[in-house]
Amino acid sequence: MKRFFINDFESIREYTEKTIISLSPQVKEHKTVNVLPLLSVPNGEVDKFQGGIFDKDLNFLAGCEGNPFICRESYKIKKKNTEIRDESVIFGGIFFNHFGVMLLLSLTRLWWVIENSSDTRKIIFLCEPNSETAIKYCHIITDLLGISKDRYEIVEKPTVFSNVLIPDEARTNYRKISEKITIPYNEIVNRLLKKYPEKTPEKIYFSRTKFIKPKRNPDGINEEFYEDFYRRRGFEIIYPEQLPIDKQIRLVAGADEFVSTFGTLAHFGPLFLKDGAKQVMLQRADGADRWLLIQIFLLSFRKIDWYLIAATKNPYPTIHDGGVFFYYPTAQFKEYLDNNKIAYNPEELNYTATSEEIAEYVRRWLCIYASPKGFKILKKPELFPVLQALYYQATGKKLDPKDFLS
Repeated sequence: MKRFFINDFESIREYTEKTIISLSPQVKEHKTVNVLPLLSVPNGEVDKFQGGIFDKDLNFLAGCEGNPFICRESYKIKKKNTEIRDESVIFGGIFFNHFGVMLLLSLTRLWWVIENSSDTRKIIFLCEPNSETAIKYCHIITDLLGISKDRYEIVEKPTVFSNVLIPDEARTNYRKISEKITIPYNEIVNRLLKKYPEKTPEKIYFSRTKFIKPKRNPDGINEEFYEDFYRRRGFEIIYPEQLPIDKQIRLVAGADEFVSTFGTLAHFGPLFLKDGAKQVMLQRADGADRWLLIQIFLLSFRKIDWYLIAATKNPYPTIHDGGVFFYYPTAQFKEYLDNNKIAYNPEELNYTATSEEIAEYVRRWLCIYASPKGFKILKKPELFPVLQALYYQATGKKLDPKDFLS
């Protein structure tokens, strides 16, 4: 069965055909353990932190071992700034600032806590540095799991515990994963089904059209095309940021069909959909390989009928993480409909972008990429003449090549 209706399948084929390496996560206990709150690394790398769990000699025990975050480096601590506690605790993991990353990576050690609910030891967590959002997510997830506030603690200063139990992560990279990774998400769903037993819509579309980001307002143009297409087929359009997280999850858990753009919203599918449900993921840009691979491997643990479909025609190159996207009735979307015998009127797929829409795309594109930092993320230096021309047309000013091409 064809599941990929995208432009760049050949570039990811080898990854999608790789076998998952099944993990058997274990649990280890260590005595005299240093727990170091996370710090940003001095050189400013965004995906790397200092801190984590270390033995008495500051040898690494647990944290993040990469893909995409690395957190395994200790730092110097002064005894006067260190708290000593004669207490046995459980390390529950690290909470991150980005919602989608948090959903995928922050719950990977909690399988043991759920399986051993009779163990009443305190659970300790670490959070991404300088992030109130990461702390908020920790409180939300523990509440969803039924972990009371007096049962856990976010460690915010260097602390030496007499004993720390460390469950292995149920996922260590894109291919090494254990089915135990699903345990916390199943627990959340079971609790929410009991809390909200009322019937929910069978067909839902999670939209980003109300999700406002600075400068981009929002990051997608014309996603309304897909909203309207699915609304005509009985889907209820949901703007998830307008709902608390528990209501978002409950809607997905009760759905027979779930449609969204590929990204954070799509992660709800393999984490919370029931077996037998259908998921359609609308791809907004090429190059989301690392998140796509995680998604595919998570889907392998669910009996879900899923599809990934190229759904944009972006006038200029953009990136999946933090780009701007022009949604459009693509040839791949038509192919998906035809392959799956989904009826449509040919007029539904006729669409011509207006000059105003193109101008708005260019405006948002320049907001992201007309800075040295933003342009370098594109990794397409050959595009600088295009950027220069568009920027001059919009502002009457020129960009300095030395800032963008050095």
